[in-house]
Amino acid sequence: MTNMWSVLLSHAFALHVLIDPGHGGIDKGASYYGIKESKVTLNISKYLKDLIDKDPNINATLTRKRDVKVSLKHRASKAHKAGSEIFISIHANSSPDKRAHGAEIYFENQLSADDESLFLAHREEQIYQDRELSGRPSIFRGKYPSPLSAILDDLAKTKNLEQSYTFARVLKTQWQATKDIKVKLRQAPFYVISSVNMPSVLVEVGFLSHPLESKRIRSKAYQQKVAQIIYKALKDYKEL
Repeated sequence: MTNMWSVLLSHAFALHVLIDPGHGGIDKGASYYGIKESKVTLNISKYLKDLIDKDPNINATLTRKRDVKVSLKHRASKAHKAGSEIFISIHANSSPDKRAHGAEIYFENQLSADDESLFLAHREEQIYQDRELSGRPSIFRGKYPSPLSAILDDLAKTKNLEQSYTFARVLKTQWQATKDIKVKLRQAPFYVISSVNMPSVLVEVGFLSHPLESKRIRSKAYQQKVAQIIYKALKDYKEL
């Protein structure tokens, strides 16, 4: 009986993560040297979910489990319906400059984004061509008078931004601990992380356009390593 209660309690207080494998279906994302971003992101996401499924203190939901296209609006909607507490969107990068390499962790911009970040966010969202895109839904509208609900929504947004930055820093620390993977922390107005009412980050796991890095990204060992890094970051974040 004691074991049953401990299991129930651990699930009740488990951190719920929404894992979002970028792209899918007809939208393959970046594609270089025979490697498609949509496949890489799905593989890493599945490895991450496998790790989480063995941990009673964390639960996970995927926005897609196979090679299908999922709209940006549906990705955000699924996060809210699942009652997720943190949103992680996984991508692989590309650049006209074949020298560009390394991982990048993005959170919603609180300061003005640089031109490169703005270009990347625009490119990602242009691919989807979602005409129904809208902003972050209100949490409190309809529950309280309009002026009060607006204030509460602003407070919730500020808290989510702070927690997004906190998780992004924890994730960067875990990534740097590997010592063999360069990583940067950046800000950009990606719709998929700007439209959810929870802490959120977008992870670019490396550059498919880089001849050597693309070979590494294709490997099962690297994909599992990235999943381990994110999983360890989630464990550390939960303990904060």
